[in-house]
Amino acid sequence: MPHMPHMTHASSLKTTAIRYILASTLLYVAGDILIKSHLKSLPAIEVVLFRNVFGLLALLALSGFKGISLWGEKPWLLYSRGMFGVLSLIIFYYLISHGALANAVVFLQSAAIFTALFAYMQSAEKLSAWQVVALLLGLVGVGLVVKPNVQLTPDALAGVLLAVVSALAMTSIKELNKHYNANSIVCSYFMVGILFPAGLLAYNAHQHVALVPYLQGEFQMPGAWLLMVLAALALSTTLGQLYKTKAYAMHKAGVISTLSYSRIAFALVAGLALGDALPDGWAMLGMGLIVWSAWRAGK
Repeated sequence: MPHMPHMTHASSLKTTAIRYILASTLLYVAGDILIKSHLKSLPAIEVVLFRNVFGLLALLALSGFKGISLWGEKPWLLYSRGMFGVLSLIIFYYLISHGALANAVVFLQSAAIFTALFAYMQSAEKLSAWQVVALLLGLVGVGLVVKPNVQLTPDALAGVLLAVVSALAMTSIKELNKHYNANSIVCSYFMVGILFPAGLLAYNAHQHVALVPYLQGEFQMPGAWLLMVLAALALSTTLGQLYKTKAYAMHKAGVISTLSYSRIAFALVAGLALGDALPDGWAMLGMGLIVWSAWRAGK
């Protein structure tokens, strides 16, 4: 009986954490829908540019420059993480605009598989038998979604690159947390997320050397309506990250990460509503393998 209050408190935290991760997932999907339905006319690099401008303004409005270090002990790691994160976001937004929403989200979520693999390669720690099986099946799942023997398109290759680059960004966060606070990491990410796309847009305006598709595009000044949509995108993704962070702080990472894969289901429904074709049976099987393996590899 003396443990009842503790159990009630733990149960309450679990319930709140579940609500937070589901809210986070819905907010992320809301941002994905805005891109697919209203922002396809803008290059992905420009969408990322405005998203980060509004995001940086929101961060500074909430915290100012208090506690923010943009140099510190490992600046190369700080900014390389920002570069990986921004590149993954550019590719992700490009895939949303040019393909099925569910496929883009599947590639993003499969980053957990590569994160586990990179963590193993860095630390040389042994993987359990289940983790090895999970990694192998996860790679099979990626292959079923990509279908390399049928349609090895530039977009499919971009999807695999998205997973790898996202994994590199996530792998670096654990080390960064030893040297920088969250505001410093986020602020440096926003700054790279402004300078890198701006540089690409300037390059594209004056050069005729074609870059890979997701890095192409010239600046188009958005009208008032698109600026409001871009601000809404920044707000939804920033709030999504906030709720996700709170969820992981309140409950076990394994439970929260499993629930985060509901984003694939939400994206599938949203994509169908926006005109995407229903994935075939092999792609659905690949999605299932990716979800299971990403969950299992992280245990």
